[in-house]
Amino acid sequence: MGIKALLGPTSGSLAGRHPPGRFELRSFGTADTDYPYDEDADSWADLVRRAAPGFVPDVMIWWRLEYNPLPGRGPAECPLPLVAVVGDWNLTLSNLIGTLHLCDHIVTDRAGVSALRRCGLQNVSFLPWYSYEPDVHRLLPDTPRIYDITFAGNLNHDVQRERATWLRRLALLGRRYRVRIETGVFGEDYGRLLNQSKIVFNRSIKGELNQRAHEAAACGALVLLEDTNVEVRDVFAPGRECVLYNEDNFERVIEQWLADDEGLERVARAGHERVQREHPVYRERRLLELLVDLLPDMRRTQGGHSAAWQVMSGPERSYRRARGLVLDPNGATLPGASRALVECLNRDQSQPEYWSALGALCAHMGDPVETEAQLSNTLRREALRFLTRAVEHWPTYALAHYNLANLHLTLEQPDAARRHFTRLLALLTAEGDAALPTIGYYYPRQYEAFTVEWERVVAQADARPGRAAEGHRLLLAWDAWRRLADIFAGQERDRQAFAAWDYAIAARPDFAAPYEARANLLAQRGRLAEATADYRTAIEREPFYFDAWRGLARTLQQLERTSEFQAFIDECLSIIDVCPNYEPLRVEFASYPMPRR
Repeated sequence: MGIKALLGPTSGSLAGRHPPGRFELRSFGTADTDYPYDEDADSWADLVRRAAPGFVPDVMIWWRLEYNPLPGRGPAECPLPLVAVVGDWNLTLSNLIGTLHLCDHIVTDRAGVSALRRCGLQNVSFLPWYSYEPDVHRLLPDTPRIYDITFAGNLNHDVQRERATWLRRLALLGRRYRVRIETGVFGEDYGRLLNQSKIVFNRSIKGELNQRAHEAAACGALVLLEDTNVEVRDVFAPGRECVLYNEDNFERVIEQWLADDEGLERVARAGHERVQREHPVYRERRLLELLVDLLPDMRRTQGGHSAAWQVMSGPERSYRRARGLVLDPNGATLPGASRALVECLNRDQSQPEYWSALGALCAHMGDPVETEAQLSNTLRREALRFLTRAVEHWPTYALAHYNLANLHLTLEQPDAARRHFTRLLALLTAEGDAALPTIGYYYPRQYEAFTVEWERVVAQADARPGRAAEGHRLLLAWDAWRRLADIFAGQERDRQAFAAWDYAIAARPDFAAPYEARANLLAQRGRLAEATADYRTAIEREPFYFDAWRGLARTLQQLERTSEFQAFIDECLSIIDVCPNYEPLRVEFASYPMPRR
């Protein structure tokens, strides 16, 4: 049995890459694909019609659904069985889950399979789909490997909190080895960097064998992976085609392999040979083979999902559609999400989440347009109206208080923000369950600690609808207390500020921000030893917290702790030495005067 599939949105043509008659795969998207796709205007029918009559697909494969919203009114209107390929579910699950429940099948990594099944989805499969670009990630024979070990990737340490600790350890190895840590390097420059590297350090966020592992091997570098990676053995044989490390042996493993040129080259060469079997064509073929087996069942479930959509209430349909539309990282589909939430309220004004979500979305839409003051003010006024309605009519709906408090902070109204944070905390600590859905829409929405942790709790919790997971309670309490502390500190109400920071730290002692904020006030009040301890704790939890670096340097200087000060400045400069993106910090940290002896 053969299969014909449309895959996208993506770039590049897929036609002719597979044996005709068995597999036929075509792409749609915006850049050199087999068929064009306009996400702002095209419907499902447009997509299918554009391929016909020469190509009549059996299945639609939606690529990276977490960043590419579906057309029309979502998955239930797809005229073909719909397969979603999902990668960064860990950053998007609360918005994504409603759409996934209406897809016919989902393909993701191993951790994603477990997370989605906890969310009630059984039509989900593990399939390795990360690969490399053969035209970019290839051997460059005349390129010398001038770096002993490198890393190139996301340096947003709120998203990659756990990896930040490892990057600090890697950076400090720059005192002995040629280390390079980069971000924002793509295309040919990225391929060249990998070819210049003897070892490429990798640390996945979900235990997946990620893109970087494939790209590094394709460029002939030795791939260094965490030994807790749950997918590495699906591709590489540890010790023969890659090398693993753990908490106890990280530096020792690097030292061992850099001292063994012959062994390093042997493993790197074997890894390069092995990764050729993970060429994108082979990955596509494995996906198509899976879909051949699933197609009969998907054709049956397709009708089932359509029926589920039909019996769903109109407001619930609109709400799910809105949550799916906010997935676009560029914000192009946010107006559509707003219209969908207005549809919710036109049909049903009895649900606090609809009011709260629309208010939060309007606030979110108002943030990027601050240069367009009139539009921003209009959106924020609308946000204030919707959120005020939510808390007035449903005073126990905790998430509306959280959203409204943050909007008041955006509007520079600290007293109003304080009232709603206080009300939120009362709801969270009262007996019984606060009205807080696990997938409610919150504001602000940024790739920072709160967002990343909220999505992690969604993925880990077996929460029932209408009940808050304990992780969400603690996270909301942490954020409310730390923001209250900042308000109190700004009003010179020290006692209340210190108490609020204590509560924030008790809720989530693993987050750095309250320690750094508390240290600032302690330093202002001349309590330098206590401030120093808090700055150190903040840096332990977030090694690249540059404001905490500055604070610690100042307090050590003021306390005249000369040896500690010098050791810390040396560490900062060692990190800056290997991170070109942090080079602007050099002048600042190199110019601190030594404490008086």
